[in-house]
Formats: sequence, C-alpha cells, structure tokens
Amino acid sequence: MINVVNALPQVVAPALAAPTVTYLGGYRVLYLVVAVIGVAEAVLVRRITGVD
Repeated sequence: MINVVNALPQVVAPALAAPTVTYLGGYRVLYLVVAVIGVAEAVLVRRITGVD
C-alpha cells in the first residue's frame, strides 16, 4: 500500500498538468495552480494537531 501512496502523485501529476498547459493557458496557469495547491496543503497540514 505504501508503494501506491508514493507512486500515485507521479502518475496523476502529468495527467493533470498536460490539459492545464494545453487548454487553460500554458505554464503560467500551471504554476499558479501548483502555488494554490501548495498553499492549501500548508493550511491543511498546519491544522493537524497530532498523530496516533
């Protein structure tokens, strides 16, 4: 299961990046989308108070 968790982003990222670059405006939009996702991840991780 841990292998799926490690490999899944490497499969999904190109599948999402290609249409973003092709249809939504190029690399500038791609970098904006990546920045928004990064900020959202930081906010969500910050809310974690502990791990059992």
